[in-house]
Amino acid sequence: MNFWKKMPLSRAVLPFVLGIFLALELKIEIQSYFWIVMVSIFCALIFIFRLKKSRTLNSLVSFLILTSMLILGIHRGEVFSKSIEESALSQFEIEEIDSFLIEIDGGFYEKEKSYKTSGTIKGIYKNGRLIPHHERTLLYIPKDDYSPEYDKINELITTRRPNLISSPKNPAEFDYQKYLKGLGISCQFYLPKNDFRTVSYITENSLPAYFSEVRASNLSRLQKLGIKDDVYGVVSALVFGQKDHLDEDLYNAYGAAGATHVLAVSGLHVGLIYIVLAWLLKPLLKSKSGKWLSLFLILAGLWFYAAITGCSPSVLRACTMFSFISVGRISKNSSNIFNTIAASALCLLLLKPNLIMEVGFQLSYSAVLGILLIQPWLYRLWTPKNYLLDKSWQIVTVSIAAQAGTFPLALLYFHQFPNYFILSNLFVIPLATFILYLTLIVLALSYIPTVWDIAEGLAQLLSFTVKFLNHSIRLVETLPMAKTEGIDITILECFILYIIIGSLVLLLTKKQYNMLKWNMGFVLLLCALQCKEKFDQSNQSSLNIHVIQNERAISIIEGSTCYFICSEELWNDQEKKRFHISHFWDRKGIKKITYVNLSDSFKEANSFNKEEKYILFKDYLISLGRDVSPVEKVSKKTIVLLDEIPYGEIEEDYIQYLSDGSTKKKYLLKKSESSVIMDLQYCLVI
Repeated sequence: MNFWKKMPLSRAVLPFVLGIFLALELKIEIQSYFWIVMVSIFCALIFIFRLKKSRTLNSLVSFLILTSMLILGIHRGEVFSKSIEESALSQFEIEEIDSFLIEIDGGFYEKEKSYKTSGTIKGIYKNGRLIPHHERTLLYIPKDDYSPEYDKINELITTRRPNLISSPKNPAEFDYQKYLKGLGISCQFYLPKNDFRTVSYITENSLPAYFSEVRASNLSRLQKLGIKDDVYGVVSALVFGQKDHLDEDLYNAYGAAGATHVLAVSGLHVGLIYIVLAWLLKPLLKSKSGKWLSLFLILAGLWFYAAITGCSPSVLRACTMFSFISVGRISKNSSNIFNTIAASALCLLLLKPNLIMEVGFQLSYSAVLGILLIQPWLYRLWTPKNYLLDKSWQIVTVSIAAQAGTFPLALLYFHQFPNYFILSNLFVIPLATFILYLTLIVLALSYIPTVWDIAEGLAQLLSFTVKFLNHSIRLVETLPMAKTEGIDITILECFILYIIIGSLVLLLTKKQYNMLKWNMGFVLLLCALQCKEKFDQSNQSSLNIHVIQNERAISIIEGSTCYFICSEELWNDQEKKRFHISHFWDRKGIKKITYVNLSDSFKEANSFNKEEKYILFKDYLISLGRDVSPVEKVSKKTIVLLDEIPYGEIEEDYIQYLSDGSTKKKYLLKKSESSVIMDLQYCLVI
């Protein structure tokens, strides 16, 4: 109990977080009664404080305070959610708008077929009149139309109407619409160069332009010093948070080794900057005024680093966290680190309640809490006398603690687990630390003309170090069973895993032996859920017609085997399969996937036969673009997947015509045809 008594703010933040989650995810509303409830609780607290104190009354006070924080969280989440919904333009409203005034956030970054950035719709023009508006949006410019000058645009006007972000079209597909809605984005613009007009450019004396120029200048200096190719990609990502030059295969290799955290500027990087600043400013701590000067310089240094790295969400979270830690440590009363972390989370969630739904926010705080709760206990299990062994043991314990805090979320969102994370972190963390510090030293020396040769020499050392890191990462990736893939858990199972981890931590670190029964109970519950899931999967049999743009894809599932009928292009497109279908296979417990070409015959399965353009599945006949004979119509429930929308009349009897992702819509559906031809908007399951 003493453990919880030392963390009053942490206890208050938990119901506040729960309240935001209930409002954003479950749409619980309390706005109509918010002030009545809050005033009632406030009056009750005043009345209780006037009574004689007792244990019962103290418990009641705690209950009322926690309840008020829960209600406050629901209210804050509800207000934010409604503000997003009110600002979002509907398709009907978009059609009535003449043009859009958009403010660009910053520079464009390269995608496969376009350049992308984000912005804010500041106004809409209707009948020649500008109406103020505020809504976040995305903008894409085709690669052939892009010019570096576009990075300097501040505001533009376009008559091009945006497209609303569509919802997922396949089961278990990544919900991009929900993700963007949490960021306040519900539409996106596709802007060829002739479809917009620049209103203003970023002024050279603006802060965003200044920090962008500082970042670009330093990256250019690194290139002049001989940093290039994969080395440049890793350094620009690791030090400046710029992933545009990072090779995709190399990034995936870091993922397989469990080391992608070093490629996104976050708590590790900001912590290293904090350590350097605290060390350099240590002499100032001898006086009271020096302490506050030290605090000011540390905060200025942290937020300057955040600004030149582009102020990504992970950097802002880390800087906020370390800012609170800095304030807590400089104050007279030594604050509890958990209260400090809770204060940073509360500050961020009050400003942006939707952060609670962001994966990065959840992983950041889960990792920090895992390290704070578990690492000290792990480290005390063994005390090496050798310096190198001691530092290695520290890295191992930090890695295990951070992984324990984050792996339920990682399984929920990424469906994989890096099996060699301890091995990779043993060299990744020291090398990443060395690379960050060495890069800063190289850049500092490059500004002094007389020591340019020394900067070049150190740049060669930097290049060698990064190459060694990349080679080591690729070596770990090639090890057998480098990662376990295809893991699928539900939100409920994720919560159960955290309860198991939490009860185990309390059992081992606080000697609360009553946690053993809770731990074993939830372990049995998790096993029961998994057994039921495996039983259901072993008896499953279904045909799934997926909806993928410009593709025809069918998954026929027999137990843990999937027969995937598609084109050769889609079968070889790993990225498209990963986005649209892979998680669906994971959720279905698929262990074996057999490729079947759209035009080939296949008769090796138990539940279906395929003869070129026809599939016989149970009582269904599915035609892949061709018509069927009258005999087949009578004997089977017939579905025709159209290659294109027909121009003339179509026969209705016994046949269900479907338009999927590959159907060419040269002719739009007539009203008389819409009841005959079903335009698939979501995966059809038979």
